[in-house]
Amino acid sequence: MIANRIIENNPPRMSFLKAFSPRDSRYFPTSFIKRVFQEGEGHRRKDSLTGLNRLPTFWVRSNAISILSTPEEFYETLLKHSSQATDRVSLASLYLGTGKLEQQLLNTLADRYCTQSHLKVRVVMDGNRGTRFERPNRDSKGNKGNDTDTVQSHSAATLFQSVMSSMQPTSKNAMSQFRVGLFNMPLKPNDWFAHFILPRLPPRYNELLTTFHLKAYVFDDTLIMSGANLSNDYFTSRQDRYWVIQNAALANLYHEMIDILYDTSIDVNHMNTTSSNTNPNKNIEAKHETSKLANLENTQHIKHRQPPTSQNNTTDYEKMHLKLEALMRPQVRASKWSTFEEGAQEQTSTPSPSKGWACIRPSIQCAALGMRHDETMTKGLMERLDDMGDDRIVHGSGSGVKDHIQPSTVYVSTGYLNFHNHYKQLLLQMRTNISIIAASPKANGFFTASGISSSLPVAYSLIAQRLYREAQKYARHLPARQSFEINEYEREEWTYHAKGLWFTEEQEQRQEELDRTDWYDPDDTQVWVDANANGAVKGGKDDGKDDVDDGSLEKKVDENTLDGTSGGSLTLVGSPNFGHRSVERDFESSLLVVTEDKELRTEMERELQQLISYTLPVDAATFEQQDRKLKGLFNWSHGWWISIASRLVRGWM
Repeated sequence: MIANRIIENNPPRMSFLKAFSPRDSRYFPTSFIKRVFQEGEGHRRKDSLTGLNRLPTFWVRSNAISILSTPEEFYETLLKHSSQATDRVSLASLYLGTGKLEQQLLNTLADRYCTQSHLKVRVVMDGNRGTRFERPNRDSKGNKGNDTDTVQSHSAATLFQSVMSSMQPTSKNAMSQFRVGLFNMPLKPNDWFAHFILPRLPPRYNELLTTFHLKAYVFDDTLIMSGANLSNDYFTSRQDRYWVIQNAALANLYHEMIDILYDTSIDVNHMNTTSSNTNPNKNIEAKHETSKLANLENTQHIKHRQPPTSQNNTTDYEKMHLKLEALMRPQVRASKWSTFEEGAQEQTSTPSPSKGWACIRPSIQCAALGMRHDETMTKGLMERLDDMGDDRIVHGSGSGVKDHIQPSTVYVSTGYLNFHNHYKQLLLQMRTNISIIAASPKANGFFTASGISSSLPVAYSLIAQRLYREAQKYARHLPARQSFEINEYEREEWTYHAKGLWFTEEQEQRQEELDRTDWYDPDDTQVWVDANANGAVKGGKDDGKDDVDDGSLEKKVDENTLDGTSGGSLTLVGSPNFGHRSVERDFESSLLVVTEDKELRTEMERELQQLISYTLPVDAATFEQQDRKLKGLFNWSHGWWISIASRLVRGWM
């Protein structure tokens, strides 16, 4: 009997085994969570688990996870938690905007800090982006617009400085716990081009080579994981994803991560960029000429006080690397499924964590430091999903029981469609259905930009066209059951920035599972089930007597026990765009969330459906539209030069 074999192979865990009922994963070999994380026979790539099982694992109650839908909800949630935090606030973002909404958010956090004597605040932004000044009537991408919120030029650094200078904390030393750091990305030792050119690039263009791209907002025990920055368009009309997770252990990991990053950053208060007229609220009401003088003074200070370059900060980066590696190292590597289960029981204090729980694994990526956790995890996950989809095809064919089974669909979303070669090859060769969601040229954040930035929407369209053609070629050699779709998000006056991956496996009842009885034996009293107790464990000691099935015991505990698969969903949510930049140049972080909980799965489906509802399918005719055709040789937005440049600079897009 299965129960006996497990006990014989793992005698020290007998008491732990007895806590599980037949519906749990040890007795339910087709549990979705188990299929994702446990190596099984017949998998073509058994090393795919390397990237999935080398990361820390957190079990979070599904009702402690909420998925926001709109930028307005995101902003209101930030305001709410900023006004209610009592212990720690840790914010990591590419940058903070300088408009009225951003000032209101920062003032709310500052007011809360002044009334909470024990509150600790840490903010980390990209060093280059955080010191770039926003000009009036420009949005966060530098595009021309009608926004008059930013009357005076400010950078995120000077905005923080002005607010902090006006704060009146509860004690004289309290300001020591409100710190804002500008993080300058390390460079790869062999990236001679970046080492040579980066110090010579002017503001804005120095962000092309590498950026700090993490977006994690932590308030006490609540983590808001997103791909959205803290600026006006991300609060109003730029679609992204926003997961709010209440879990002390997971939140603490990101608190510590941001602390480590801050320690390797330069504090804005050490940049000496303030002047007597830097309070944004006062400047908005000041005369324009006075503002111009103050801005000029601030710009001159910033120019000579950039964050330290990686060449001068090697030791600090090495220390940071060691701390981050230690932070992301699981206490016990779940190389065996039994170890994984034991960890689940320890965190959840329940014998059946799959019901009402979600398994979350965080990852980070910084190729310059050799930290490729997110890349390894994402590749391993794609390979795993390919194997799982192939298993469904194999199980569903030949017997006539499930001839209609089709491979499940993997949805991948990115604001900037430019897959890293590893990901592109995996997606093109996967035997599951693939559906890509990307921004249309009109939904690209640079659509209304001027100068060289205006070329980016067409450049990404050309990359999408090349991917479409490659998919067509692969389709000729792949089974007819596989499809590869590209869908573009387009919504009037909205831009698209959502990134992530989704996969859902519905419950499938197979006759071969119905016919199996070796998973349960009424004579095996190591574990038996009281059918009237909804599957609760009733007994567990072999007294040598045979149990008689008088109706109180039955094999069919509930319909879930009979399913070929338990059904489940997973997603990746965070900052990576799956592109060359995300993998090779930027600092990123994401969460892998896997669950079998029906309510959370419904929320995940709702999130995805909302994004899909604004998409249109791409076909060959899409790229023949007039606004996508190249015109002239050196036209900024549609010139033929873009075709060549988009191939040459893919690694920076």
